[in-house]
Amino acid sequence: MRCSFDAVMKQLTVFEADVSKTYAVSAVTASRELAAYESNQRETESKITSVQAELISLKQTLALERVERAHREEYDAIAKSIHAFPTRQHTQKQIAAVQSEVNALEVESANTGRETNLKRKQFSSFVHALNDLKRAISTGANGTDSAATDTAMTPAPASNAVPIKSGSGAAATAAVSKSNSNAMTD
Repeated sequence: MRCSFDAVMKQLTVFEADVSKTYAVSAVTASRELAAYESNQRETESKITSVQAELISLKQTLALERVERAHREEYDAIAKSIHAFPTRQHTQKQIAAVQSEVNALEVESANTGRETNLKRKQFSSFVHALNDLKRAISTGANGTDSAATDTAMTPAPASNAVPIKSGSGAAATAAVSKSNSNAMTD
């Protein structure tokens, strides 16, 4: 029995040595694997942290790009509406043309105003001369002799009197009107 006890003890010792060896190998392997897992975990966590930081950065970039895109679209819309109008040079040419037309019309208006005033004065002189002629005719018809009537109806010849062949009264009126208009323009 002793032999078997020694054999069993020997086997137990060999078995114990194998178990110790296996335990030592498994402990070393476990510590290596644990270190590797911890290293992998730290690496994964750092990757997660960097990806999260990159994600935040990309979100900010996306927001900025969206704003820039909106600005670009707004710019394009404004540019389209601007291009619908004529160029500044064309508009300035049109303004210059209209301004010269306005200036010409102002000059024409001033000339027309002067001409209207002249015609008004001439007409006023004509009416005055006509009234004088009516008075002269009416006083001549009331009892003065024919020589006085002829003298009253025939004005003194003026250097710029224009004779009209329709009759002596018309000639007198034209001479008075012409002399009055010349006096007014002087």
